[in-house]
Amino acid sequence: MAALDPDYELAAIYRRRGEQFSVARDELDSYIVPKRGPAPTRADLERTMRGPAFTRPVAGYVLRRNG
Repeated sequence: MAALDPDYELAAIYRRRGEQFSVARDELDSYIVPKRGPAPTRADLERTMRGPAFTRPVAGYVLRRNG
């Protein structure tokens, strides 16, 4: 939901391999891209209670509030 909110921006992603985590801040525009179709709307997410599959799955996303 935060990815749809213009008050937030993707600041980093993190990956997990076993017990090790790594953080990346490069090429962020290539991460929150749905595999199929257009990006879901807020109503879509509320109806399904499930986010879309992304082309580059990761363990998690770090979002920063603008302003």
